[in-house]
Amino acid sequence: MAPRLKDKIAIVTGATSGIGKATVELFVEEGARVVALDVNGPVEPLPTGVHFIQGSVADGALWTQAIADAQRLWGTCPDVLVNAAGVSTGALLHELTDDDFDYVFGINFRAPMRGMQAVIRALLAEGRSGAIVNVSSVLGHVALPTKTAYGVAKGALSHLTAIAAKEYGASGIRVNAVAPAMVRTGMTAPPDVTARLDTLVERTSLKRWGEPREIAQSILFLASDDASLVTGTVLMADAGYTTGRATVDLFAKHGARVVSLDVAAPAAPPPGPFVQGSVATDDAWARAFAAAKDAYGASPDLLVNVAAVLQNEPLLEVSEAEFARVMAVNVGGPLKGMQAFARALIREKRPGAVVNVSSVAAHRVVRDSPIYCASKAALSHLSRLAAAEFGPHGIRVNVVAPGATLTGMTKDASITADTAPLIAAQIALGRIALPEDVAESIVYLASDEAGYVTGSVLVNDGGFTLN
Repeated sequence: MAPRLKDKIAIVTGATSGIGKATVELFVEEGARVVALDVNGPVEPLPTGVHFIQGSVADGALWTQAIADAQRLWGTCPDVLVNAAGVSTGALLHELTDDDFDYVFGINFRAPMRGMQAVIRALLAEGRSGAIVNVSSVLGHVALPTKTAYGVAKGALSHLTAIAAKEYGASGIRVNAVAPAMVRTGMTAPPDVTARLDTLVERTSLKRWGEPREIAQSILFLASDDASLVTGTVLMADAGYTTGRATVDLFAKHGARVVSLDVAAPAAPPPGPFVQGSVATDDAWARAFAAAKDAYGASPDLLVNVAAVLQNEPLLEVSEAEFARVMAVNVGGPLKGMQAFARALIREKRPGAVVNVSSVAAHRVVRDSPIYCASKAALSHLSRLAAAEFGPHGIRVNVVAPGATLTGMTKDASITADTAPLIAAQIALGRIALPEDVAESIVYLASDEAGYVTGSVLVNDGGFTLN
């Protein structure tokens, strides 16, 4: 495969340790030229292709120099920014001093904001697209005593991510965040901190600490063109049939051995065995698992639930039969598949990954589609419950929630020649997704690069839900 950041220029902060250092190393491996920023000098030599500037990210002059140096060295401004620098202090709210709050908030929020402003201005001036990834934290979304300043700053950074994604999507600038939980970095290394966080690790589904490289893999995905329709999303790295075919083809391209299951016969032969049947039946799943064993000699270790049906009628007109039909395919099918999948892997003591395709309709009101919306909301929450149950067995469960996507199910139904321009106008990135856009997100969540991601919903809607 070609390097995913070939010819890209990236600024990475916090670059000499922890997540920032791992990101620099991974970006260089993937072909990027990197401007590395850190208040501390590197303990070990940085990889070839890295330009290091020592200084505080709270200093506006550092950002000016970083962009000027990139332009001088490589002829253009950076098109990727990763804000990984962070600091923390511990104090209960009533004991928190103004100085401590200002210090933590300055590094964890104001500095990333300054960096975003500098890079966005440069991209707009050169008329180029780009990608920004902010390293937030789960503590920006859940409360942990004594982490008031840190949690507030990270929560603000996550919200700033969404606002910037909305403001600059039309200019081709994507903005996303990664929110790690317990990761082995210098910040978590002190024995008292490690001991305290060990108790929280036991509450995660995967029951283990994350490593900086694992978070860097999530950052790489969001920074790369693989996430071309992902913006305004906070990826929690904390413990239609056409889309299905695009996923099958992309999995095969990445070396997976695939069994396809669909109620309809394929227009063209897929790679690997094909099983015709409804995902709402136990028989179809039994035949699919048997086909995997016959063809490949083992149970599957990846499961992707894409099959779905639409429903287009107002709530008062929904019949019991229509309710049962939609729920059987959109919720019952994935449930049957996950049960069969997990039973086999637990019996064989093997890890695995499930990716369920939900929809932004699970989080937004869509007129005249109440049962479809309810079924996708149910699937999203079922996935989180499954992540909690299966995590101790090494089975990850995540969700991709696409927005408007041009598939065989939506073409001429909800996306027509008349409605397409109106829909695109509501999307921050200004275009309707193709199946391949969604498939890239599915591949990422199914891969080992998402090894510390479970129970997460990756919204792939071009920024539609920012409205």
